[in-house]
Amino acid sequence: MRQSREEKAKTHERIVRVASQRIREQGLDQPAVAEIMRAAGLTHGGFYKHFGSRDDLIAEATESALAASDRHVHELTDASRDATVRGLRAFVDGEPSAVATLLDGPQAGEKLYVDGSSRVGGLGGPRLLDVNVEREARGLVAHGRTTVRQFGEDGTTLGTGLRVHVTTHADPPQMIILGAIDFSAALATIAGGMGYKVTIADPRKAFLASARFSASAETVAAWPQEVIDRLVPGPRDAVLVFSHDAKLDVPALLAAFGTQAGSIGLVAARRNLGECFVGGSVLRVELLDRSVQFLERLAIAFDR
Repeated sequence: MRQSREEKAKTHERIVRVASQRIREQGLDQPAVAEIMRAAGLTHGGFYKHFGSRDDLIAEATESALAASDRHVHELTDASRDATVRGLRAFVDGEPSAVATLLDGPQAGEKLYVDGSSRVGGLGGPRLLDVNVEREARGLVAHGRTTVRQFGEDGTTLGTGLRVHVTTHADPPQMIILGAIDFSAALATIAGGMGYKVTIADPRKAFLASARFSASAETVAAWPQEVIDRLVPGPRDAVLVFSHDAKLDVPALLAAFGTQAGSIGLVAARRNLGECFVGGSVLRVELLDRSVQFLERLAIAFDR
């Protein structure tokens, strides 16, 4: 079905808006055309109906992002200066944090700094606004996302009238998938859309050769311990083991248990699960012991 001129213009604007947001979050080099189109709810093939190349889109999206930034520049007040200074210190120190800026109303320009345990400043509106923005900002820090959120004029989360720009200084959470199988590719697409930085690793290079893995994730041909040592998963990160091969699953789980990863998952056939945990080898005994010790972080699912 052919789009009307008005519909095509709206679609074009949506693509630019999504690309502009991705540029602000990831920089000029990171957002791929496929990622942008997927986030806009469109197919990759429709891209060339609107742009001649990725460079054309990036140029227009950058111009849009700069124009939006100009509209959101406000003079610092004494109240917002403390929040700004605290945010700059956290950025320099590499501390995950966020600075929220009120964009609308008579108090536009007021700022609120938020990190894992404290807050500085305020938005100058209803107390409920500060409470809700603080909670939203912490959630955005956990996902490493910068965005604009709408709030009601009374500070409610479901209302409209007050826009708040939340700038986060935090890396996105990682999802490390150990094992290149069909389910890995499907999950990587979903996880990427949720804000995870996804890595699919497998020492079997032939398994990683398919483009369906690199389309949604970074691919690494390496053994589990090497990947874990390099990426160092933390409390916001997930490690998922999908290889269906006990020779890989056992060392992968042991490596994951040696990190601070917040979530560790294993998807296996029942036969493979038995191969992982049953037997007299030192590795299997250690894995069983670690699995009991870290049970709150471990989830096991059967695929058949």
